[in-house]
Amino acid sequence: MASTITTTTPPPTSSPPSTYTHLLSLLHPSPPHLILEIEILPSSHPHHILSSPPALGIPKSHLLSSFLHARTIFLSTPPKASNAESKADDDDGKWKATKVLTLWEPNWYTAWAFRRRHLLALRDNNDDDDRDARLNKAVLKELQWTETLVTSSLNGNHAKSSWIWTHRAWLLRTFPSDIIISPQSREERGAFMTRELKIVMLAGERHARNYSAWEYARQAIRISLGMGRQGKDERETEKMVHRGLDSRVWEQCARMVHQWCLMHPRDISGWAFLVYIMDLRNQPRDIWDGDGVIDAEAVTKEIFQKTQDFVRRFEWKGESIEWFLRSGRHFQKNR
Repeated sequence: MASTITTTTPPPTSSPPSTYTHLLSLLHPSPPHLILEIEILPSSHPHHILSSPPALGIPKSHLLSSFLHARTIFLSTPPKASNAESKADDDDGKWKATKVLTLWEPNWYTAWAFRRRHLLALRDNNDDDDRDARLNKAVLKELQWTETLVTSSLNGNHAKSSWIWTHRAWLLRTFPSDIIISPQSREERGAFMTRELKIVMLAGERHARNYSAWEYARQAIRISLGMGRQGKDERETEKMVHRGLDSRVWEQCARMVHQWCLMHPRDISGWAFLVYIMDLRNQPRDIWDGDGVIDAEAVTKEIFQKTQDFVRRFEWKGESIEWFLRSGRHFQKNR
């Protein structure tokens, strides 16, 4: 049965605070794990927010008025005589305001810095008996919010925003890995890597040559493989990271990215990341998990052969794909 599109915004005569409060309620969907698909509608659109979860259409005029109200809240100074409870309420209000701020302006680094401090305060609050549960919920919601921003049909600045991708990588590095995945589970590491790649590839469709997204993908792979591993120096840590690489996961990631590259053959950022994936297989066989189930060299040759077939079939001329093929000859020469 088709979902019903509902209009949920108060009439245009509503005050900015009521519009802001209503928008916040829609940005916290139920169920909480739902990833929203937000689109900014023209100001000429009727004064309604269109809501059909997970889709959410927000008229630009509504978002602008909510942004201005959120900015006032965020920049306000709490009373000097405020107690701990009122300060906590003030921080919570500013925390909520930053969600609207980052929806309008994804590169407002002060808002992202505040969200980081808020999460760190939750982590360091030893007086809260429910600290771990609150922290787990907050970190997962933060991952969901950043995913919403980079995968929604916004104006393109969100998908390529280095601040959003840096913040997401910071979440992976900063908080206990078992909040996100079990560092000892090879299956969960593999699922995590493929899930993050799907997010990055969708962001790459939202904005071409999305170098920030693909750089995040490199960091996410290194972070997920390195969870729970720390050597005496950088070189030893690097070796330990590669020991967590499952050959089957590597093949799945390589084929996923290659298929994306063939669909976007002019996007050098995707081809460059595929070269990074190919380079991971240049490690000695004894560091691979999976008991050598996958013949990495055969998979690599197949990917380069399919790329050459693509060029011949469509008579494709493009610097990006030619650069990738030159890199392939370099790999084969060094084997």
